[in-house]
Amino acid sequence: MATKDNSARDLACGVLFTIERRVAACAPASLQLVIGDLTAERTDAIVNPSSATLSGGGLVDLAVRRVGGLQLEGACRAALQAVKGGQLTPGQVVVTKGFGLPARYVAHCLPPI
Repeated sequence: MATKDNSARDLACGVLFTIERRVAACAPASLQLVIGDLTAERTDAIVNPSSATLSGGGLVDLAVRRVGGLQLEGACRAALQAVKGGQLTPGQVVVTKGFGLPARYVAHCLPPI
């Protein structure tokens, strides 16, 4: 829900906005949409659109892997061993630590085709 500080005009211009909602009995949660360098975001988690084998997707995946480093690569290989069939299916997600990234975690997913 847009607030007074986040008008529709601001949202259309890509200005940071926050959506708050209450999830079940949990404390309020916050979701932020930020335009910028995903690999520089200091946050709890980022979403990395990857390939089915977690071995390289598009340019976003390449940037995440470059900054995440060799530990992230190793964590991807280890996570994939736990996936049935050794490949992600569209919409499936595996989570690793961020390692060299400022984000604490990376959710690697295979986007729908």
